[in-house]
Amino acid sequence: MRSPIEILILYKTAFRLLDTGSRESEEEEKKIPVKEADSKDTNGGYSCEENSPCNIENIANEQFYFATASSDKFIQCDAWGGCHTLTCEDGLVWDDLIKTCGLRT
Repeated sequence: MRSPIEILILYKTAFRLLDTGSRESEEEEKKIPVKEADSKDTNGGYSCEENSPCNIENIANEQFYFATASSDKFIQCDAWGGCHTLTCEDGLVWDDLIKTCGLRT
């Protein structure tokens, strides 16, 4: 049985083949672009409602955790594109470099 990520990659490859009519190299198939910082909102973070980072590119690249505009919250994506805003425990803030809640520095 294939994982959800493998299914997403196969799905994207199939549509690329239908669209172009030719098969690209194996290396090109594995390279999936990630949305850059310009997709973040004006407060410097993502939002499940406004600009969800839980897209096929990020999921295929196994990127599931993202910062929000609020320092004590973060977004967790699931393998099917679901977007969940979670809150760090009291006294902790989201550290986007290490993708976890930690002490305020």
